[in-house]
Amino acid sequence: MNAMYSDASSHGPHGPTPGGTRGGRFPDDGPESSGASPSEPRPGAALKDALGHVGELKEYASYYVAAKLDSYKASAVNLGVYAVLGIVGAVAGCTVVSMAVVLLVGGVAWALGALFRHWFGMGWFWLGPLLLGLLILGGLAGGVIFGLKWFAKASRARLVAKYENRQRQQRIDYGHDVEQRATEQRARTFGPNP
Repeated sequence: MNAMYSDASSHGPHGPTPGGTRGGRFPDDGPESSGASPSEPRPGAALKDALGHVGELKEYASYYVAAKLDSYKASAVNLGVYAVLGIVGAVAGCTVVSMAVVLLVGGVAWALGALFRHWFGMGWFWLGPLLLGLLILGGLAGGVIFGLKWFAKASRARLVAKYENRQRQQRIDYGHDVEQRATEQRARTFGPNP
């Protein structure tokens, strides 16, 4: 016979005999002896296992937070680089436009000066730059004055239209508007206007 079946003599017809084993390789103090299922972990083991995972969870959370912070830092650095590049580009563009305007105005001024020197003689060259400067400054002043008047007129028209629309909506909703109510109140307080 096989050695595996050698302790079968210690068993009775209804299970193990007192002081013997169940016939397997494990003693009677296994999980079966307490009445618990072998698949159910013991509370102490479950707690130990959960505490072991808490450290792992903390590490994963720390890793996630560090990755997010580094992502925000990288975005801020990229934003800073693009901002500096934008400022440098804006300065370069303004410089190019300014130089083009200076060259254009200077060329026109010199051309007018040469024209006045040709018409009136050698001492009249200065008249070209002077007239061009006056023309540019006058044009700027006129543009600013016209722009301010237009802006004020358009702003006032928008404001009047806004309140006229509100009064129209009040008449639709309530049958009267705020101006009509104010006129009625004035008439009750001070009497009708002559």
